[in-house]
Amino acid sequence: MRNAPQRRTLYIGRDWSYRRLRDTCAVAWLKCPPSLEHVRRLLGLASLEATLPYASLATGTLERRMKRIEESFSAEVAA
Repeated sequence: MRNAPQRRTLYIGRDWSYRRLRDTCAVAWLKCPPSLEHVRRLLGLASLEATLPYASLATGTLERRMKRIEESFSAEVAA
């Protein structure tokens, strides 16, 4: 008779919950290229409106991205 597989418990740290981990992932995804629709689908949310609170936590990324694009463009033009 085989031994039953042991159930593993993931330790994610003090004051962390699966919900907090999920929220952290959602914000990180929104700081990357995935669209709001992709994040909605990854989280299994019913509407884009339910994704908006995560998007509000990913503020400032547009400005940083535009600055990186501008710096990259300037470097290419100068070369």
